[in-house]
Amino acid sequence: MHLNALYDIMNRRYIDAVLQDSRNENEHSALISMLENIGHESIIVADRGYESYNTIAHLENNGLKYVMRIKTSGGIAQKFNIPHNEETDFTADIIITRRQTNEVKANPELYRHIPAFSNFDFLPKGSKDTYPLKFRIIRLRISEDNYETIVTNLCDDEFSAEDIKMIYKMRWGIETSFRELKYQVGLIAFHSKKKRQILRMGDTLVIKELDRLSRNKADIKRELEEFKTAGVRVKILDIPTTLTDFPPDQAWILEMINSILIEVLGSIAENERIKIRSRQREGIEAAKKKNVRFGWPPKSLPHNWQQIMADVRSENKKPVEAIRELGISRSYFYKLYSDN
Repeated sequence: MHLNALYDIMNRRYIDAVLQDSRNENEHSALISMLENIGHESIIVADRGYESYNTIAHLENNGLKYVMRIKTSGGIAQKFNIPHNEETDFTADIIITRRQTNEVKANPELYRHIPAFSNFDFLPKGSKDTYPLKFRIIRLRISEDNYETIVTNLCDDEFSAEDIKMIYKMRWGIETSFRELKYQVGLIAFHSKKKRQILRMGDTLVIKELDRLSRNKADIKRELEEFKTAGVRVKILDIPTTLTDFPPDQAWILEMINSILIEVLGSIAENERIKIRSRQREGIEAAKKKNVRFGWPPKSLPHNWQQIMADVRSENKKPVEAIRELGISRSYFYKLYSDN
């Protein structure tokens, strides 16, 4: 699990959070999803992990001010030739594009090409449109030998480089807040890939559908009983009664209704799984009768295999030399050798 939190430095409090599992971990999307809850008088302070044109475009689109640390080499600063050992402060006007036209290639200082595999929500893949971005880049001297690069949309007539430096230093309050949170809540060694180790008494687990627990009725009932014993409430979105709050003296009614529904839906889920497996077996058997071959198609032998192997078998060439000439791995060579 990955926790993304929005922290109010001035008032020392968390105002929003997004929890992501390891498969969907993305700090950029988490920040973007929290922008709607931020007042326009705020200044977003972000570290290098949030550096991207897409994130900046979302901040601008939401009318928010920001101060973001970026890498000096590579990333946003790559084409600006920012000096490493001196301070600088300038405004950058660029145009984001998905295309690689002659004009784009001829003006690398103006255009920034976003490839199809990179995310930029304001220009869909294949779009012929462009998206202008304007921001300020500042190279700050933090200590005698240390410099940091900042990108911001705070105007220089209102915020000097020293003001930006002060705002940037305030970000340390975020780091200390996380450290305090870890110690006070006990998150120092709180790691688990199983929900049972994360959930505690009094927690509520919300799942979309009953079969997310299991497709086996016995397993579903066992898991729900374990949650009940552990004092964890389970809310299932496709069973509305599990979302209802009953008075304590009527809790038995809710439990009875949910037990009946879970019994019925659990049986349906289990029967559906049995049908899927049965149809899968039938499909496989039908395909085999038509001589359909499963798995990856066999690879053809290298064009010079027979000639080189004749030299290997006659001991005119060592296997290591054959592997080098064939351009294949050692394990693949011996697999082909044993099969042919």
